[in-house]
Order: sequence, then structure tokens, then C-alpha cells
Amino acid sequence: GRTLVVGGSYIALETAGFLNELNFDVSVAVRSIVLRGFDRQCSEKVAQLMAELGVRFIYSVTPISITRKLPDEGGLPCLEVKLRTPESGNVVTEVYNTVVFATGRTPETAHLGLDAVGVSYDPQTSKIDVNDVEQTSAGNIYAVGDCIPQLELTPVAVKAGELLARRLYGGSTEKMDY
Repeated sequence: GRTLVVGGSYIALETAGFLNELNFDVSVAVRSIVLRGFDRQCSEKVAQLMAELGVRFIYSVTPISITRKLPDEGGLPCLEVKLRTPESGNVVTEVYNTVVFATGRTPETAHLGLDAVGVSYDPQTSKIDVNDVEQTSAGNIYAVGDCIPQLELTPVAVKAGELLARRLYGGSTEKMDY
């Protein structure tokens, strides 16, 4: 079936890449640029190579609606996706069998009761305030990953978690270099 991946992030391109390698017809809808925060030349090269391998990129669009349609001849679900170009207002309609959103996320910290244990966070972003060793204002509570105001990348969160565990339980003093 046809898959649309919405987003230009690391996760979006990774997902599009493995789906393409599994022989799915994959398109990536990108609002602005791929791999924001990475070296531009490298980012553009990654997108170019992915396109050469069969991933279709649709730039400068945002999805404005997804409507379920009748299944196709093979019984796969059909989703009519409308993509708008913000500059011109033009709308393109395409049909996919699957739509994956990889557009970032907001941490769900507001309902954790952080105030009750003395952990401060930014109510605007839901990010938990930490110091240079991922320690929160509560002192005995630590936070890593997308819930802190650092790079939102899985490998960064994994490395930060490993270093935190080594500091807490292995006698290390090595800090994460964000």
C-alpha cells in the first residue's frame, strides 16, 4: 500500500527509509526542511539519497484533512489526504493506505503531579527543568529525553540515560554533552 509520513524529523526519515526498504510506496510530507538542527548539507544529501532510492518528498506542505474512504480493490483502507501549500494556499489531494505522523510531541507532564513532589517545569512547553546532570528541583528526581529542554532525538536520550545511570550507580562523573 501507499504510506504518507508527515514530518521531516530524524524519526520521520528513519520510518520512511525502512518502509521504503520493505517495498512500500512511501511519500514524506515536509512543512519546511528535513532534519532541522542537523548540518544542512548532510541533511539535504540524506533526502537526495532517499529520493534516489524511491522515497517521494513533498515539500512546503501541511496536512489539513484526512478523510476515510472506501477500501481499495485489495481491501486496504483508503485515506484521502489534503495537503496545503501555506504560501500559495493551493491544496493537493492524494490517497494513501496509511498515514504516519512523526511531527514531534509535547511531553505529558502536566498531569504527573510534579508540583506535589517539588519538580518545577515550564507550563508553556511542559518541559521539566533540570541542571547539567539531569537533576530536577526535587533533588532526588532526574529526567532525561524529550521531557527536558534539550535535543529531542532518541540516540541523545539513550546516551543521556546511560550516563545518568553510570553517575548514579557506577561512580562515573561523565556528563552528557548536548
